[in-house]
Amino acid sequence: MRKAIELITAFWAVFLVVSLCPASAEGCCEDRDSHDRMKAERVAYLTSAMELTPAEAEKFWPVYNEMERERKEAFRRVITAYKALDEALKSNKTEKEISSLLDKYVSEIKDSRNVEAKYAPIFRKIISVEKVARLFVGEEEYRRMQINRWGDKGHN
Repeated sequence: MRKAIELITAFWAVFLVVSLCPASAEGCCEDRDSHDRMKAERVAYLTSAMELTPAEAEKFWPVYNEMERERKEAFRRVITAYKALDEALKSNKTEKEISSLLDKYVSEIKDSRNVEAKYAPIFRKIISVEKVARLFVGEEEYRRMQINRWGDKGHN
């Protein structure tokens, strides 16, 4: 049960970030240029955090972009499972139906977290283990920085 709660908490952290600035450039990103600027800022931040050389960056970023595509697809599956579960609750579905949908939802959350686990060994073949660690730490730092930035905008 504790593991499920941790997974759900991780999911909502990702959901918050993605919902604030989805790939379609809606929400906080007023146009495609804003979305592209944010993406470029993230790339620059992570490149600096990892201290990538140009040769490493050339090999690293295509693989990272593939991971990002998989993350987004996994996130879409989580949202679909969440919506089905929410609808089942609102529609007073049977306990068996809700149980099945809950299992699907938790499974999709687990699968979404496994994307990083899948790519970590791939990244280790491209860059040092220290730089892989800096990637994941840098992503979290960047995510928190953006949340703080968006929070500050809301209080002006």
